[in-house]
Amino acid sequence: MTATVRKLEVYQEPSPSRQPKKGKYVVNPVVLTSFFVILTVAVALGQIALHMTIVELSYQLEATRQSLAQAESQHQHLQVELLRVGSLEYVERMATTELGMIKPDSYEYIVLDTGRKPEGVSPQQQQPPTPTETLLANVSSWLAGWFLPGGQVEAGRMGRF
Repeated sequence: MTATVRKLEVYQEPSPSRQPKKGKYVVNPVVLTSFFVILTVAVALGQIALHMTIVELSYQLEATRQSLAQAESQHQHLQVELLRVGSLEYVERMATTELGMIKPDSYEYIVLDTGRKPEGVSPQQQQPPTPTETLLANVSSWLAGWFLPGGQVEAGRMGRF
């Protein structure tokens, strides 16, 4: 027997390739999963940052409200103080006690003639001094020589007669 070997040819259909068709992309599932994990973490961090900003602004708002309440309280206190200080009784009391002022009719003042003639007054318009005025002028000049340097005359207030 003679054996002849025959060569068989087998036709095989080409197997479908793993390459995508034109216009469609195939994404690796690991890349897709990691993308969604990163996106979820980024959104979560953004929400946390937003929440922290809201909490911080809430604290600032509360501090501002407390400051406003304190300023309104101080404003009311100052309004009451303004009404009290603006009253005539308070002004009169402060003028007499703190500033040493007196009422106009409380004291009488004596003006002493120093012997100098006022400028711009003619001798005809001048009246001769009375003996009391002359005596007071002489006494005050004599006392001024003792107590005041340079012979100056100082006017003061005297009690009511």
